[in-house]
Parts: sequence; structure tokens; C-alpha cells
Amino acid sequence: MSNFGRRICALLIFIRECGGDALRYWRHARIVPNASEAASPVHLAAHVARLSHVIEKGLSMPDFRPRFGGALLMELQQQLLRLETMGADQARREHNYGCSVIRAYRAKHLALGCAVDDLLIPEFRVPGEPELVDPHVKPLRPASAEDSAAFRRVFLSRYSVRDFQKDREPAREVIARAIGIAIQSPSVCNRQTWRVHSYYGNHAREVLAEQNGCRGFSQNVPTVLVVTSDLRFFDGINERYQAWIDGGMFSMSILLALHAEGLGAVALSWGVYGRQDKRLRAVAELPESERIIMLIACGHPSNDCVVPLSGRKPVSEILCEHHHAC
Repeated sequence: MSNFGRRICALLIFIRECGGDALRYWRHARIVPNASEAASPVHLAAHVARLSHVIEKGLSMPDFRPRFGGALLMELQQQLLRLETMGADQARREHNYGCSVIRAYRAKHLALGCAVDDLLIPEFRVPGEPELVDPHVKPLRPASAEDSAAFRRVFLSRYSVRDFQKDREPAREVIARAIGIAIQSPSVCNRQTWRVHSYYGNHAREVLAEQNGCRGFSQNVPTVLVVTSDLRFFDGINERYQAWIDGGMFSMSILLALHAEGLGAVALSWGVYGRQDKRLRAVAELPESERIIMLIACGHPSNDCVVPLSGRKPVSEILCEHHHAC
């Protein structure tokens, strides 16, 4: 085949694979960012989470504007009432959080002597003392010198581990504790779309069999985590890449947290064709609404474990400073 023919074939495959990614997003995300288009409690919960975050963020602004976000506040209340009528248990956290944000909004204005009951529909005009309401803000505690030194030690001592104690699975509570640390990662409008699916023993190795980058060590991996992002929590076409962005930040946090808990781990990329993605979904029992971000093999490093040096580029090749004349 000529070079031109190979390029045409590559283009057709590229279109097919990108089309598959786009179709998954189209099927599960809320493409039209309009509350009336919310087809499920999960979509509506995501919308409520976004509105709640905007209001909560406004409460922390240094240049606070009394009665800010009136239209958003009204929409948040309306969508909370819609959630109540749906009676969806899976949206309870978002519902409770949204109600708490509204109470904080009212309490802050009461403390300032500013009336806002005209911005609240009757169901949300809840009496109460401002000091008894969660303000949804807190003072920032900058990292101390000790914090900085500890962080540097953890970060700079982390390496990808590929040599594990096969018969020593990490304790479930240690994995859960690491995930509990990682969920402090930022996410778009605090929607926290990440999911972590954990597999142990033979099931872990069945999952790893679908990943091409673990040959030579997969037989000794006791635990595998599959990091995904729930597409149902994304709004509009503009957020089509956000699952990978949020999922990538979360995955790095997991790697650091596992290391801080004394475990070894290696990130395993998931740059695959659609048919391979489908096979992993079947083996790992993953929902169609979740985008696979990566796999993480983890466990206790073997006693004689060694790691590659994996040299890094100098900062001068990474940092690009832009200077503009005044």
C-alpha cells in the first residue's frame, strides 16, 4: 500500500475511534445545558452541584457583593424542588448540599443586615440563627515549612513500582483511606465525577490481561484499580474532554496517596481502540456511562524491589515564562 493509502486508512480509523468517544459522551452527558433537558436524577443532581458550587464560591469572594447571583439562586431552588419530587436516593447528597448552601447564603446576608427573602421561594425561607448555619467557607491555613518538607519527601520518593508481593493484598481499609485522601483533588464545579473500581487476586489479573503495558509483571500484581469518570455529570459539548482532565488529576492524587500509605503503584495508560475498551468493560463490569481514565496496579513492593531511574527534563525545558513590557 502506498503512503497515501496508509494515510487514508489511518484517517478512517481515526474518525471511527473519535466517533466512538463522541457517541459515548453524546449518549450519557447532558449535551444541552438546560435544566429542562435533564433526563434523569443523576443529570439533575449534576446541575444542582454546579449551581451550588457557583453560589458557594461567591460566598468566599474577597469583594463580596450582597444579593449576588439572584437568578442562579432561584434556579437552584427550583431544581432542588424537582429533585425532591423525583425522590432519588442517588441524588440525596447533592440535594442536601444545595439546601445547605442556600441556608448559608441567607445566614450571611442576615449577619450583614441585608434582606434576601425576596430571592427565596417559600420552601427555603427557613428561620434560624445565622451562627447555627454552616457558612460554607473556612479560613485558609497555608502550608507550613514542615508540611512543605513532608510533601517534597512523599512526592520526590514516589516511583512506579512493578515488583509486588503477589500473595500480600493491600488491606481494603488502606485502599479506602488513600481514596479518601485523593478525593480532595479539584474537579469541575466540585462535581467529583470520579469512580474507582477495585479488583483483587485472580480477578485483578483478568482485568490486567486487557492492558498491554504490564507484560512481565502482571502475574504478581495483587490489586488493580480502574479509575473512571461518570459522563452523566458533565454539561454541554464544551465539557467533552473534562472527564480526562478531572480523572487525570484524581489519578495522580491516588498514586501519591497510595505511596504515602506505604504501598507501591504504577499507572497503566488506557490509550486503546474501542474494541479493547469494550473487552475491559465486560471483564471489569464497568457501566457504559463511565469513561475509563487509566488502570493502577498496586500492592506491597517486594523486599528486593528496584525501580527505573526515569530521569526528568530540567525545569528550563518545562517552564515557559512570558514577560510583557509595561
